[in-house]
Amino acid sequence: MFLLYCNSIYRLVQYINEEKEGVCTMMITGLEEIKLNTLEYCYTVDKHGTGDDSFKVILPKVMPKISPSIKPVVSSYNNNIFVNAADCKPTTSPKITTQGFYTIKRFKNVNLSHLPSPIPQGTRLISAIMDGNILDVHVTGNI
Repeated sequence: MFLLYCNSIYRLVQYINEEKEGVCTMMITGLEEIKLNTLEYCYTVDKHGTGDDSFKVILPKVMPKISPSIKPVVSSYNNNIFVNAADCKPTTSPKITTQGFYTIKRFKNVNLSHLPSPIPQGTRLISAIMDGNILDVHVTGNI
């Protein structure tokens, strides 16, 4: 599980406290910051033109357990995960919609004409992460 705070990414450090009757109790013991390099590999999740302004990619260092997919992923969960009293229990949807990719921009001066057009799904590119800010990621012209 990840947490985005002040444009940095933290991994929740957890361990299984105990297992009784098939139910695991998890304890969160702390946060571990994911250190991103200025340049990180990314892989295209869909076909893209060499002149596209944005790319759907997977960043393995940030998304190690997410299966690349351009279709939204809908997950269901039991609302009984909250142990609040009935009068102050949060009202939530029993479904969460997520995506299996991250959309990043292309630097305006980057020329990708050395790549095949369209750029095939699964192509390895190098992304530039500005000042470690996960919200400021761009495709570079390097592969």
